[in-house]
Amino acid sequence: MEQASGRTLLTLCGGVTIGPPEHPDLIATLTVARGHGLDHEVLDDSALAQRFPQHRLDPGEIGVFDPVAGVIRPEPAVQSALTAAASSGARILPYHPVRELTPTATGWRLRAAESVFTVDHIVLCPGPWARALVELAGFPVQARLLTAAWFAARDVPRHQPDRLPIAIRRHPEAGFSCFPVLDGVSVKILPHHLGFPPLDSPLDLPRGRDVEWVRAAAAAVGRLLPGLVPSPIRVATYAEGFTPDDHPIVGPLPGVDNATVLTGFSGHGFKLSPVYGEVAADLVLHGKSNDPINELNPERFTRRVSA
Repeated sequence: MEQASGRTLLTLCGGVTIGPPEHPDLIATLTVARGHGLDHEVLDDSALAQRFPQHRLDPGEIGVFDPVAGVIRPEPAVQSALTAAASSGARILPYHPVRELTPTATGWRLRAAESVFTVDHIVLCPGPWARALVELAGFPVQARLLTAAWFAARDVPRHQPDRLPIAIRRHPEAGFSCFPVLDGVSVKILPHHLGFPPLDSPLDLPRGRDVEWVRAAAAAVGRLLPGLVPSPIRVATYAEGFTPDDHPIVGPLPGVDNATVLTGFSGHGFKLSPVYGEVAADLVLHGKSNDPINELNPERFTRRVSA
C-alpha cells in the first residue's frame, strides 16, 4: 500500500515492554518470545536507562525489546486501503448505517440508509456496535471508552521513532502505551491504569474527559517520561468493543452458514486487520480458514440461532 499510495504508513522503530520482572505481562512476553524463537533482547535497568533515557525507571525494572515492532499511521493506512479496495472493484458506501438485516431463502436482505441490497453471504464487522447483535446471537461485547492524550516533547528529535521505540509500561503507579513523535510535536500516551469505562452505546461517547482524568494522566507522564511537558496538548476519546476474555469473535455466525462475524477485538483489531481480512475472505469463499482461529470461535460465547 505504501508503494501504491506513495505515503509512509509503517515505521519499524522497535518496541519495548518495561516493568518489574515479576509482572505477568513481562513474564508472558518473555515466555512467548522464547517459546517461538522470536528475536528479542532483555535489558536490565542500567542497560535500559542507557539505551532509552526518555523513560524514568525504578530500580530493578527490566525491558524486553522487540527489534521488529513498529508504529503504523492509522488514518492514511485506512485511506490507502479503501483506495486499493475501490481500485480492485469494491463499492465503498460511507455514511450508510445498517437499518435492517433479514434472512432470505438464498441469503440476506440488507437495508443501509436508503439503499437495499440482496447478497448471498454477509460479513458482520460491527466493532463497538456489536451489542446490536445481542438479540441475534447473544454476543457479550462491551463497548468501552478509550482515551488518548498527546504531550509535547521538550526535545523532539530525542522522541522521534529513530530514538524512541513504541513502549508498553507496566508500573504500579502508572501503566500506559507510548508512541514516538509522528506529528513533529508530541508523544501519544494511552493510559491503562485509569481504566476503560463501559459505555451503554458508542453513541454515548463523550468528546472530552474530566479534569481528574487529565490530572492523573499528566501525573503519570511527569513521573515516568521526564522529557515531555506534563500537560496534554490534545485529548481524544474512542469507543471499542471488548469481550470477556479480550480475544475477538471470529467465525461463522452460530447456526447460520452464510454469515461470518468478526468483532470484539478489544483494542487489538487494527494492527491485525490484514490477516483477519484474509480469514474472512477464506470463510466466505471456502467455508474454512487455514489459520488457527478455533479459540476465537463465536460459539464459545453464544447460543445457536437459525436464519
